[in-house]
Amino acid sequence: MSFESILNQAAQDCIDCLGEEENIIVSGVTVQAIFSDTEFEGETGVERMTVITVKNADAKFFRRGDTLLVRDRNYTIERIPTTAEPLIDIEVKSA
Repeated sequence: MSFESILNQAAQDCIDCLGEEENIIVSGVTVQAIFSDTEFEGETGVERMTVITVKNADAKFFRRGDTLLVRDRNYTIERIPTTAEPLIDIEVKSA
């Protein structure tokens, strides 16, 4: 078993344990992720942030501007951080 496959399995285990797992469809590919929609007090008042958390290995399917389907709603990818972490939070907005 390679180190990369161990990291990939650990990331999947985290997704399984951290939240309600969603099947997200992007570019015709179904990816497992955690969907999070939160409101918080920012400098300009109440702000809303919607993110999906995916395995780094699945990040290759996502591009800024892509449309994805979550819970029968369309979202557009706003920001994908550059990181080597096993899990990535991708910021999305309603399409």
